[in-house]
Amino acid sequence: MSAKPMEDWLTCLERTFADPELCYPGGESSLTAANRAVSAIHNLLALGHSGYAAVTHGNLMALLLNRFEPGFGFDEWKRLSNPDVYRLRFLGGCFQSMERIWNGMNGAHRRI
Repeated sequence: MSAKPMEDWLTCLERTFADPELCYPGGESSLTAANRAVSAIHNLLALGHSGYAAVTHGNLMALLLNRFEPGFGFDEWKRLSNPDVYRLRFLGGCFQSMERIWNGMNGAHRRI
C-alpha cells in the first residue's frame, strides 16, 4: 500500500477500497493490484487444467474477490481470518461462484 509504514494504516486501507485509484507514495493502487491478480488468475485458467491453488495476502485476496463478487469490500476484508481459503469456480474462463471453504481450524465449510 505504501513504501513507508503508516500510523493510520487501517483508515488508509479503507480509503483504498472506497477509491480504487488512490495510490500512496511508493505503493500500488487497488485498481492496479486487482488487475494484476485477475490477470494471474486468467493466466492460470488459460493453462486448461481442472484446478489450481493461488496463494496471496489478505488485502490482495480481498481485491481479487471483489472483482468477482463486487459486494466484497473493506468490511469483508476485516472479517477474513488468517489464514483463509476461498474456492472460485470458473466455466470456460468465466466466473461462476465463490465459496469460503475455511472456517478456522475445524475446517468447516461456509458458503457466502
